[in-house]
Amino acid sequence: MEDYMGLVERIKIPDERHKMVQALSAIGGVNVRDNVKNILEKLMSNELISLFNMKGNNNKLSFKSSAICGIVIASAMKTKVKEGMTEHEHEVMLAVQTCLKYAPDRRGGGGRKKTTP
Repeated sequence: MEDYMGLVERIKIPDERHKMVQALSAIGGVNVRDNVKNILEKLMSNELISLFNMKGNNNKLSFKSSAICGIVIASAMKTKVKEGMTEHEHEVMLAVQTCLKYAPDRRGGGGRKKTTP
């Protein structure tokens, strides 16, 4: 979490933000969802990604309101994926939402919490 906070502080500097978007937009992927997943994995571990959801419900942090979300969206919209370049922020947001949703299931994600009735 310390590294995440350091990253948030770093991207407040416009020049650093621009450099990061440029670097992340070079990652690529087969489609928008794959590209977003690759970008998120470069920025954060699955353990950290598992602490977020889009709105911040259920004792999780809000990814939509974080500074990192803006970086991911800008990078994904600038990336040319094999299926073409996305021009719709909504499409990228859905891909981010999906990646956040399934992060606990991936290696290092911590797993899902068991609920007992």
